[in-house]
Amino acid sequence: MPILVMLVLALAAAPAVAQQPPPPTLDPVVVEGTRVPPERTATEQEAREELMARVPERGTRLERVARLDGGETCVCCRVSLSAGPGDATAVLWRKVFADDVRDVVVSRSSDGGRTFAPATIVHADGWKISACPHRGGRLATDARGRQYAVWYTEATADRPDVLFAVAPDGRRFGPPRRVNTARGSVPDHARLAMNATGRGILVWEDSTAVRRRILLRSIGEGGRSLGPVRSLSQAIKAWAPEVAVAPGGFLVAWHEERFPATRTIVQHVSSEETRR
Repeated sequence: MPILVMLVLALAAAPAVAQQPPPPTLDPVVVEGTRVPPERTATEQEAREELMARVPERGTRLERVARLDGGETCVCCRVSLSAGPGDATAVLWRKVFADDVRDVVVSRSSDGGRTFAPATIVHADGWKISACPHRGGRLATDARGRQYAVWYTEATADRPDVLFAVAPDGRRFGPPRRVNTARGSVPDHARLAMNATGRGILVWEDSTAVRRRILLRSIGEGGRSLGPVRSLSQAIKAWAPEVAVAPGGFLVAWHEERFPATRTIVQHVSSEETRR
């Protein structure tokens, strides 16, 4: 049966410099897909599921595509992939459970993406919605194998929330903590970055009827604490934040409207700032 897949990890395939050893072979993982049975009629539903394929030999060969999990995925909530120490790899996505409950799960691999364990739930929010919310979560792993997850839900107290949880042993996530603190606004598009020592930052878009801001909270070592909320953007409308680990700290990027132009802002957040 035909399989459509989406690459979620960029392949660095620069040629090796003469007389220097080649860079390490990359084994990225392909996830997210829609399986369309050949016999499907126009009125039948597509089977949406998480798919996996290794791309070894510096992106020159695609191995067979296999299923990550037997259940249905919330296909518009994009997946997140994180590489840990050694051959550890993990994938986070929003799974569709019975009665249209859509909660976030993680599947882990200890052999570089060749095989994955059955998916386990990050937290049983019990968010029931008969539609795709278009809000996937993010996953990160530090050098000790501790895992960190952030995601959006509307199951807590009947309000939109961004939640953060830590798996200190890299397997079981503890109780989540609420990231957003403001009342009367909607937190959205949460992003997460963690350095090797287990310190990091959370950023998200905070929206009201008249303003959209990019907010940040630092993450203490091992996820033990969250710093105070700090506003990064200056414009009335700012959106679509992204984060990455960088030398000496982290990079945060977002778009903002400065009439009549739209600009992309990149800001460095130092590691020292995450200790506050």
